[in-house]
Amino acid sequence: MNMFLNFEPERMIQGIEIAKAGERTLDADELTMLKNKLLTAERNPNIIRLARGEGRIGILNEIIADDNIIFNWGFKGQHAFHQQSEFRDFLEPGAADVSQMKRIVRIFKDDIKYRYNKGFYSHRERINTADDLIEKIYDIIDNNSNSVSMLLLIKDWLCTFLHTAGAADFKNISPWVSTTSGEKRYETAYFFGMGHIPYSKRRAGKNKRFVIFDTWVNNYEEHYTYERTEYLINTFKSLGLPWYPDIHHEFMLKYAIYPHRLIGYYYFENNEMLYYRINPHYLEYMNSEDDFQIGNEIYIDQSDVNFPTTNPYRIIYSRIGNRFNVYDRR
Repeated sequence: MNMFLNFEPERMIQGIEIAKAGERTLDADELTMLKNKLLTAERNPNIIRLARGEGRIGILNEIIADDNIIFNWGFKGQHAFHQQSEFRDFLEPGAADVSQMKRIVRIFKDDIKYRYNKGFYSHRERINTADDLIEKIYDIIDNNSNSVSMLLLIKDWLCTFLHTAGAADFKNISPWVSTTSGEKRYETAYFFGMGHIPYSKRRAGKNKRFVIFDTWVNNYEEHYTYERTEYLINTFKSLGLPWYPDIHHEFMLKYAIYPHRLIGYYYFENNEMLYYRINPHYLEYMNSEDDFQIGNEIYIDQSDVNFPTTNPYRIIYSRIGNRFNVYDRR
């Protein structure tokens, strides 16, 4: 029997035996309602269902100790943990400055060259050396200096490149949150959560405890709140920029998984799913509105939600429509 059959979305949902909201365990009727809502969401053509595995011990302990943080503020990109950084201006929402972009290329030139030399063989005919790639990036920035939309797209490529390449100085401030989509999203997220990269030579994960975030995005928000890696690859190829195949069906979310889209998470311990913890705001809507479906917009009143010193985030970004802003810093 294929062990990963249980990770198919419908089987994953049906496999939820215990669901919690805060410390309260949902009763049988609420559990049935939750499963039905999740199953209906799988067939909703207006949304894209996403998953993310998270097992880093520091972050995981914060989530388990007080999940109000993620259900009120969301799960942020690494940038939110750092107030001071020489790259802060480059990463601010809507920032697309030519000089800043060139400076980022110069700073991370060695990382870019390393990734090129390690894996971009299919582009050797068009870009002969890593130095040629650096010059190509400079030229593309210059050639699109009058187009903010193109500069933002090139910025996305740089952020994606450095995020995925694991550039040491960039990794800790990356604005991206990686997620995975499709029928195998839970399988992929499971491996990332346990610390085992899917399809790699590593056979065992290091994390005994981890979660799989259960979230979604609207189809029409592409290029505003998220980018599909497949789209980025095809667009960058047309510009002459290389990238790896999109084997994980990856969606790169900008700045955060916002609580309005975070349905809940699956909690695993010793490779066994112990429970599903639902966002209490979602449960409230499910209990109060018979026609509520996942994919409907929900309102979370954050006006009275404090930004306590115990909160691990140093920067909170807000989103109004498709625009991001800095809500608060500490």
